[in-house]
Amino acid sequence: MSKRKWTIDEIDKYRKEKKSLFYFNKEDGNLIVPKAFGRGRTFNWANPLSWVFMVVLFLFLSWYTTAF
Repeated sequence: MSKRKWTIDEIDKYRKEKKSLFYFNKEDGNLIVPKAFGRGRTFNWANPLSWVFMVVLFLFLSWYTTAF
């Protein structure tokens, strides 16, 4: 069963309640969420796909810097 994707208003309310530097919400199914400050996007670090993405990116960059 997939998790429900939260709206931007719900994400803002969660951030105000938790006052955390990183967005880590296990109940939210979103992989990428708006940043709390400024413009842009950030990861929901409770979503396992965000960790998979970072590991793949790290491995690719490690390979790329040693191969060339």
